[in-house]
Amino acid sequence: MTVSPRARIWIVVLLACCAVALLILTRLTGRAGSSQVRNAPQRSVHSEARTISQQVEAVAASFNIPRGAMRLSPKQPTSSGVPEVRLQVGPEFSSFEFHSALAGALADLDATVVGTEHLREKNISLQVLKNGSPVMLVILDMRKSPEQLRKESSH
Repeated sequence: MTVSPRARIWIVVLLACCAVALLILTRLTGRAGSSQVRNAPQRSVHSEARTISQQVEAVAASFNIPRGAMRLSPKQPTSSGVPEVRLQVGPEFSSFEFHSALAGALADLDATVVGTEHLREKNISLQVLKNGSPVMLVILDMRKSPEQLRKESSH
């Protein structure tokens, strides 16, 4: 099947128009606040960790995780030397949606999120990486909370 030279020119023009339209749409509908992050000066590792911690708290709040169900340990890093955030969530909690939302929130900070599921402990570890190095560990505790266990045993 051969395509005439005139058709090839129209295809190239059409693809160029699509590329320009996508570029314009990307500029108009860019992520909120991404221009502020790009223009921000370089920060130290500690201020980045605080910013990442603030993003973790914001994502947790958007998933209606109460502040009391969140344990932060920035003063006592884990054995790997990074701060740990432990979130008490129920077994019905969507860890995939939380992981996706956290990864999206941290993308502006050039951080990635790697998740590991621990079936025996019934938790999920989300390791936040910046330039390939661990910066923070977020643990989703999927066990029933002690309050839920007390309610069930009172029946």
